[in-house]
Amino acid sequence: MKFALDTDGNKIEVQYSGQRAICICCNSDAIGRYGKVRPKHWYHKNIRNCDDWYEPTTEWHLNWQNKFPQQNQEVILKDENNTKHIADIRLNNGVVIEIQNSPIKIDEIYQRETFYGKNGGLIWILNGEKLLTYCSIEYEYEEYFVSIEVPTYIPNMPNYDYDYLRDELLEQSFIKEIERHKHYRETSVINGVYFVFFLIKILISILSFQN
Repeated sequence: MKFALDTDGNKIEVQYSGQRAICICCNSDAIGRYGKVRPKHWYHKNIRNCDDWYEPTTEWHLNWQNKFPQQNQEVILKDENNTKHIADIRLNNGVVIEIQNSPIKIDEIYQRETFYGKNGGLIWILNGEKLLTYCSIEYEYEEYFVSIEVPTYIPNMPNYDYDYLRDELLEQSFIKEIERHKHYRETSVINGVYFVFFLIKILISILSFQN
């Protein structure tokens, strides 16, 4: 973590190794590390009860965080179950930006999308230097449709003309809009009276890092 809390509840960065503070998420003891290998950061004596999405801080990660004001960095969010997570960046409009440098599983991507979606939405920043070698793109689709029934007859309407009504219906502007939709796939006719307009909706388009 980049920030912890001092005894007055202020967000502070590490000044020296061994410095003591309080975790911004779980309120447990945080200890400063300020070495030559990794960037300065806070770590827990016991991290079991803190954010299970925590990942080691890298210079690449910090460079992105530092492009935003301090008050927007490492913001604690919680859901209706009081589950807490540390958003890398939270903009003033509520949108979260996750800065992802390390491998991440598809299930965890979905969990983060769901959690931060409740709080305003999520944008990913991925390390492009690793994309070609260490990532894959996965898609999931859902087929959905619009169904219209044209009755073959209507009681008490002796002049009802099924063929005429069907042809007029298919020429209506809202039908043409469906067929011009970017996700439109095909139209099927069932039993001569049900017109089903099938569309494809992309549910998930994910860049996932692989080990």
